[in-house]
Amino acid sequence: MPEMLQRIFSPAIAPPPWRSVVLMILMVLGFTGLYTWTTWQQVNKNFVAELSTVTELGEKSADHYFQLLQISLSGLAEELQQSPTAEGQYDLERVRRYSRRHPELLDVTLIRQDGQMLLSTQADASVVMPSLAARDTFMEARDAMIRGQNFVFGRPTLGTLTQRWMIPLRHALRDRQGRLKAMVTAYLPAELLQTFWQDAPIVKRAAIGILGDDGYLRSRYPNPPTASMQLIYGQQRRGALYRELQARHFPAQGSLQGRNEIGGQENLNVYRRMSHFPATVFVTLPMQEMRALWWANMQVPYFLISLLLAGLLLVQRSAQRRRRELLRQQEMVQQAQARLAAIVESSDDAIISHDLEERIMSWNPGASRLLGYTEAEALGQSSQIIVPQERQEEESQILERVRQGERAERIETQRLHRDGTRLDVELTLSPLTDEAGRVTGVSNIMRDISERKSAEQAIHVLAYFDPLTGLPNRRQFMDRLSQTLSQAQSGFQVGALLFIDLDHFKDVNDARGHAVGDAVLCHAAAVLVSLLREGHLVARLGGDEFVVLAPILSNTLTAGASEAMALAERIRQRLAQPFELEQQRYNLGASIGVSLFPFGQQTPADLLREADTAMYRAKGAGRNRIAFFETSMQADIEQRLALENDLDKALAQQQMVVYLQPQFDARGQIDGAELLLRWQHPERGLVPPDRFIAAAEKSGQIIALGDWVLQQACELLVLLQTRGHDIPLSINVSPRQFRQPDFVVRVQEVLQRTGAPAQSLIFEVTEGLLIDDFEESVARMQALVHLGIRFSIDDFGTGYSSLAYLKRLPLYELKIDRSFVKDTPADPNDTAIVQMILSMAKHLGLRVVAEGVETAEQADFLRQSHCDALQGYLFARPIPAWQWLAERERAPSGHAPN
Repeated sequence: MPEMLQRIFSPAIAPPPWRSVVLMILMVLGFTGLYTWTTWQQVNKNFVAELSTVTELGEKSADHYFQLLQISLSGLAEELQQSPTAEGQYDLERVRRYSRRHPELLDVTLIRQDGQMLLSTQADASVVMPSLAARDTFMEARDAMIRGQNFVFGRPTLGTLTQRWMIPLRHALRDRQGRLKAMVTAYLPAELLQTFWQDAPIVKRAAIGILGDDGYLRSRYPNPPTASMQLIYGQQRRGALYRELQARHFPAQGSLQGRNEIGGQENLNVYRRMSHFPATVFVTLPMQEMRALWWANMQVPYFLISLLLAGLLLVQRSAQRRRRELLRQQEMVQQAQARLAAIVESSDDAIISHDLEERIMSWNPGASRLLGYTEAEALGQSSQIIVPQERQEEESQILERVRQGERAERIETQRLHRDGTRLDVELTLSPLTDEAGRVTGVSNIMRDISERKSAEQAIHVLAYFDPLTGLPNRRQFMDRLSQTLSQAQSGFQVGALLFIDLDHFKDVNDARGHAVGDAVLCHAAAVLVSLLREGHLVARLGGDEFVVLAPILSNTLTAGASEAMALAERIRQRLAQPFELEQQRYNLGASIGVSLFPFGQQTPADLLREADTAMYRAKGAGRNRIAFFETSMQADIEQRLALENDLDKALAQQQMVVYLQPQFDARGQIDGAELLLRWQHPERGLVPPDRFIAAAEKSGQIIALGDWVLQQACELLVLLQTRGHDIPLSINVSPRQFRQPDFVVRVQEVLQRTGAPAQSLIFEVTEGLLIDDFEESVARMQALVHLGIRFSIDDFGTGYSSLAYLKRLPLYELKIDRSFVKDTPADPNDTAIVQMILSMAKHLGLRVVAEGVETAEQADFLRQSHCDALQGYLFARPIPAWQWLAERERAPSGHAPN
């Protein structure tokens, strides 16, 4: 025992020799070198990440910009191919109009496939057009188009007339057999692309550009002041970046360090391939910028390392003083060991130690009293003789952690007495180390907790179980119910709570005594337990009241109710069967209340109260019955029926009102309006459409509402016409109304009855209308267009957006959904979507209305993007149509009432 204590409490007193200090200095120097290298790698990694972000943004912006140019040039090519002049030649006036619509282009030319230029928008009509057959750039483009390529992203060229460097974007013109006949070319000034990068978030002193797969730059910003435009755009690149791209077959992205041809500096280059064009966007940064940042990061660490080295030298000088102090402490420890040995010998706890092979090395008297072995019997034995078989594997894992130097405290486990009795103990394991700090054994301190465990078990049984039947009591049941209800509410698994009351139990208890009554309750408990499935719980709440919790019956309400009914019926039938107690025959019955969950925000107390209420309903109906609690379900049904009943009365009682919201063109003039439906309920107040339209659609009442809105729109159009206000009106047509077999006939009848101008009526339909029976929808739209009605796709972009159906539908207008307008122009994604919709609509010849315009910034962006009409709170809120018309009469011409 004293030897064990010496290993536990003896400190290491040898001071670190001078060789240790030298070793530490070498380690510090090694760490300094590693930290220097790591810091440089991190700086390089950070710059690559930052430049990669810039490259990604630049690639997306440039790719999107060139895509828009490609789309517009493709549209011009298609117009030229499909709309020749009467002489069968290309309509050159279309090219001139295209050039005027794109003032950013330096020139737009039309060149035959033999190289003869037919038109240059920069040259006078009287100028004889030259032949370009001998030019390399033309021949390269023509060869590519002959091979089947329609769009060519040409290399830079110096304009003969403008003497400016230009980027040619060429598109093929083909005959019906697909043979190349000519090409149309748009020349983009190289300096325009330079200004394109000016607002990019480029790192200080970095440059960004586009390098084509042919080795020629398409753009670079900023340009070195010493480099000429000829050097930048007129010479093919042969530097490290282009060699890297060629060697790797133009990869999607990457980075490299190398010397640039332009500027001649050693640079870090980060690049990303453009998604739709044969070119790569790159950002290049001089290495001296990285070195400057690296050195700024290293100055403080170098200073601190210098201080550390100085401190190590001071350590050696204090070593001797520490040695003298440690010797004094060792003497004090030896005195403490003697005192502690006496305490260990007299301790009631078992204190044992064993080596790494688990051979017992020490055994105090407390261990003998607890485990029955004498010290002589225990020493040298395996410590496993006192560990139960089933716990050896688990405790071996704990011992392994202790052997690694950890400490395991207050482990509750069991130990074997010499006579085989199991003892509950609390165990603390600590590693024993030698002077070098190596673990040589394990110390075990065990305390007998058998009496405490027995008391805890007795308290647990009293707290959570019914002492008569052994079933869970109310406390345990409510805990389980709370957990089950929470899980059901998060996953909507239908469960049930059954509240069971034994019929006529009081009569048996009073007539036969409490002993028989207790036996009857135990019989009922046994019956309930025998009927339960895995996961179900039965509990006794008190008296003759039992509850059964069935957590998961089904994932649907109907199936769950059916399962709950079947379970309740099995319980009712089994409890009703006769049984014998002490040679007496008894018949029991049970009234059972059932409450399903989850519904709304039910609490455990709510659920228990509902089941109890249902049980009393069953008992009041004659006993030995089953009743369900259904109040919440009934309330939902009644609320929905009330809304539908009110809708039936709404039109007859003139509760429906039409509101009007105008639409404005780019000059702020009214050029249309949308008619909106509102419900002025006498009790609910103004009911918005999102609260009654869905119910009307489901019940079929939407058809009558739609017919009424159509009638109101036609009457309003006639009134506007008589007052001199010739503006079109848009109304929403629901899918269910549109699919009525006689819809076209009903529309025609309303137009004839009211005399409304059909060309001033616009039907707004959603994209979802077109998913089912597309051909029938197209035919019905064609019939309505034949009457003069125009069509608009409402909330465009949020549903079944497809260019295939847009080309086939007889559309007049697209309405951009407010969800895209809301974050423009700040959100680049929404901005790109809006611009793409506008570009596509212009290509298809469709009018575009933007909904939900609420800020001046949104309006300015949409006007600059050539949106045809704007609608939203910024200009006018919806107001009753009669009020709008009255204010319109008083307002100046072309202005909306506020």
